Parts: sequence; structure tokens; C-alpha cells
Amino acid sequence: MRIPVWAFLVFLGAAIVSGGTAFTHEGATGVVKERMDLMKGIAAQMKALKPMIDGGSRYEPARVATAAGAIADHAANIAPSFPEGSNAHPSEASPRIWTEWDGFAASAQALRTHAAALQADAEKGAGAAKALFGEMARTCKGCHEGYRIKKQ
Repeated sequence: MRIPVWAFLVFLGAAIVSGGTAFTHEGATGVVKERMDLMKGIAAQMKALKPMIDGGSRYEPARVATAAGAIADHAANIAPSFPEGSNAHPSEASPRIWTEWDGFAASAQALRTHAAALQADAEKGAGAAKALFGEMARTCKGCHEGYRIKKQ
């Protein structure tokens, strides 16, 4: 059985896109690997929440509370996982983290606060959760824009 060229190209493109993170993190050890794993954990929980918040899947308060609690727990470990001088390759940490430490730490705390609020308010439904999820997403985006080295 021959595979159509278009199917091969779609598969190849998906493999490259999904493998990009793995290549970026290749060779990470110690605290750099730990924080990369921490950030992957936050991203996974955000991805799990998004369809429920946006109405793409059934809103499940218990799952929302669990995911938000995991994000809050992870967020509590963000600042401690960035000891000074831990931005050697393959780290994507910008030196601004250490020159603007108070702002960086405040962003991590804001994520924790929004996630804990979502965890507490999960029973109120998707409408209430949407605003808090939006705050969490904006906090993540702002931190990435300000404190992460942009990929080439």
C-alpha cells in the first residue's frame, strides 16, 4: 500500500512541530530540566482546561478544580526553580529574570493566585471560570514575553 505524498507531508510536519519542544529541552539537566518539566506541567493543565472553559467540551467542576490546583502548586515552585546563574543552554530563561526579580516573582505569584481562585470557584461554572482562566493565560503570556528568550 502506497501512502499519498500529502499524507506523508502532514505526518512529517506534525512530527517536526511536536518534536520541537523535545529538541529544545534536549540536554537539560538539574534545575533547568526540573523547571522545564514544571512549565510543561502547567501547559498540560492549561490545555486540559481550555476546552471546558471555551465550551468545546463538557464543563466538569471537579476536573477544573483539580487542574487549577495543580497549576497553583506548580506556580508556587516557579520562582524557587530559577536560582541565579541557571540560564545556560538549553535554558530559555532571559537574564531579565534576575535583573527584574521582583516583577518575575510577582508574575509567578499572580499565576498562583488566579489558579487558586479558579480552584475555589470551579463549582460556580464555566462563566465564572472563564475570567479566571483568562487571567491565568494572560499571566503566562506576559511572563513568556518578558522573561523568556524568544525562539529563532
